[in-house]
Amino acid sequence: MSVLFRNSQKAMNVLPSSVEALAEFVLQREGASEKEVSVLFVDDTEISELNARHLGRNGPTDVLAFPMSGEEHLNFRPEILGDVVVSAERAISYAKEHELKAENELSLYLIHGLLHLLGYDDVNETAARKMRRREKELLQEAGERGLFIRTG
Repeated sequence: MSVLFRNSQKAMNVLPSSVEALAEFVLQREGASEKEVSVLFVDDTEISELNARHLGRNGPTDVLAFPMSGEEHLNFRPEILGDVVVSAERAISYAKEHELKAENELSLYLIHGLLHLLGYDDVNETAARKMRRREKELLQEAGERGLFIRTG
């Protein structure tokens, strides 16, 4: 298993080891411990650009997932699961608005993105309920193990 982490935002100082540990935990729990993922933390400007370029949507979003599965990626190594891009500024903003910890929001966003890479989807209500249920289970277990993303 390999988790490649890059941080290009300055809104909060995220500890890379905590991001890697949470991602590894989720992959292991989902039976994908042999997979590789890259995780990128960005600001609202960068995620807005990616959102517009790849999904045709204006403005920032919390998380984007780019799976490396499907016919268009047949030339890639099969162990590469894909990329997750997380907006730290979205997490901070949402956490302040709802009186939550930004680190917990970041953890949720990472789990959500990883589940998308693993085939979960939220395009209809049934699929979204299944995905939210799994997010909640993984968040609870990660929290019990002290695996939430930390800042320093």
